[in-house]
Amino acid sequence: MSPSPVSLDIQNASLDIPNPSRRPQFVPPAGLRGRGIGTMFLAFFGGVWLALASWANHPGNALQLGAIALIGALLFLLGLLAVQRHPDPKASRAHSAAQAREWKRFGMLNGVQWGAITALIAALNIAGRPDWITPGIMLIVGLHFLPLAAMFRYRPHLITGSLLTVLALSYPFLIAGGPASPVGPVCAGLIIWGSAIGMLIDIARHERH
Repeated sequence: MSPSPVSLDIQNASLDIPNPSRRPQFVPPAGLRGRGIGTMFLAFFGGVWLALASWANHPGNALQLGAIALIGALLFLLGLLAVQRHPDPKASRAHSAAQAREWKRFGMLNGVQWGAITALIAALNIAGRPDWITPGIMLIVGLHFLPLAAMFRYRPHLITGSLLTVLALSYPFLIAGGPASPVGPVCAGLIIWGSAIGMLIDIARHERH
């Protein structure tokens, strides 16, 4: 006996049910290597934000600075190990050219970021408002993460950039210390380190599959 139309519809519908165990989208070794490099950057700069906050709140506190250095070094090392597990492959000429264009765009974006930071510092010092330098830099760093998400096809950068941007625009008005409060840099450092940890988890998830 042939199956009824109803049973056929049920069978076909079952094919559209999402599978929670579905494998993540494939990322080539060059992409995982790039994420390892990204982890190293995030480990370093997250530590810089936290060290600045520690120095502003407790100048010369060796215990705090040592803990920040230790955790930052651990995250950096894990990123370096990921890079070593995924050496730069011998790519085709077309792929190498595409990679070169990608890194060129990345360099240009970073050049714009550091240029904007330099101009901001100069302008705020001239205006006599150096206390706004920290949230200003935080805003620039947060905004620079947004195009990185598309550039490296890594959407979590959108979350990192959005969190840093919202933090920069809000904490000077919500925290008692205003723009000079160490709360801002602490939160920025934790956000960036959280992004580094998320990237390491993402690398491990793809390596398992």
